[in-house]
Amino acid sequence: DASNFHNNAQGTGFVGMLNPGGLNDDEVLLWVPDGSDLTTTTTTNIPSQVASRLALILRVSDADTAGDPVDIGDVDVRFDLSGFGSVDPSIVWLLVDTDGDGSFSDESPITTITSIGGDVYAFEQISALTNNSRFTLGFGKQKIITNRKITYRIHKG
Repeated sequence: DASNFHNNAQGTGFVGMLNPGGLNDDEVLLWVPDGSDLTTTTTTNIPSQVASRLALILRVSDADTAGDPVDIGDVDVRFDLSGFGSVDPSIVWLLVDTDGDGSFSDESPITTITSIGGDVYAFEQISALTNNSRFTLGFGKQKIITNRKITYRIHKG
């Protein structure tokens, strides 16, 4: 029903999704966290250019009302990082397990992030979130240049 089209959703969590490019009648896009603590980070199961990632992993379901997978197209993913303290958005990356092997270590981080205002940031027009894919946030190394040396700071959450 075109009069009942809902293309912007955020529950009580820190993730919201909007602007699905191919969402049609009788199709839904859901994401569910695995129950891990939002404030815990880990240095395992990460791509080489990532210093750490959230332990929390979310799984995507994009299906029709019969439960069959559908392609909802590109989607914007927003994160409210207000609970993370001071965050440098240039080192916040989206990690998506695109091949379904349960590992982020063989994936390429999505690094283009946009400030929406306040502590809300967006990864826009993401095509990698398909049915049963998993995603989380990764954190890169922060380079600090002083007059004496280069230091790397790793975000620990």
